[in-house]
Amino acid sequence: MPNDDPREATIDVHVLPGKTPNYRFESNSSVLQNGRLVFRNEYRPGFRIHFDIADSSGYRFAKSKDDALAAQKLDGSKGGCPKQGESWDEFVPMAVSNQGKRLTVRNYNYDKADFGFALFVTRDPKGDPPYEAIDPIGENKNGQRSLTTVVAVTVAVATAAITVAGLYALDLLNVGMN
Repeated sequence: MPNDDPREATIDVHVLPGKTPNYRFESNSSVLQNGRLVFRNEYRPGFRIHFDIADSSGYRFAKSKDDALAAQKLDGSKGGCPKQGESWDEFVPMAVSNQGKRLTVRNYNYDKADFGFALFVTRDPKGDPPYEAIDPIGENKNGQRSLTTVVAVTVAVATAAITVAGLYALDLLNVGMN
């Protein structure tokens, strides 16, 4: 059954300075698959993702939501790591909260696409620079599909099949009458 609310996912972010990669994600959500974020809407309008800094390292997100996230669709000509300030209208920062320990992002997941995004963190208690980029990759698997769309397509296919069968039957009747 369709739901008008986006799916929710919480990702715990562990910042690992000096390591490659410089982060580790943990989550009970199905979006985390082998360290990669993979989004399947399941007939809901995208996702609301909460990235929570889960360690006591002193890191927090940049104080401005727009400074805390950069995103871009990957299309082969662009690299994976967007620069701070780059944006993509499908993966949008909504708020920084919890004293800078939570960044909430809206993934509209309109289209199937791989995308690069960067979370920008700092040790400054006010959320000011310098920032360190955490650079994962995401994958939108299925775009937004409502149950209404699925039902409409099913009805259209069934109607076409019935029409073809009816025309075939009429053709058989015409052949039988000649």
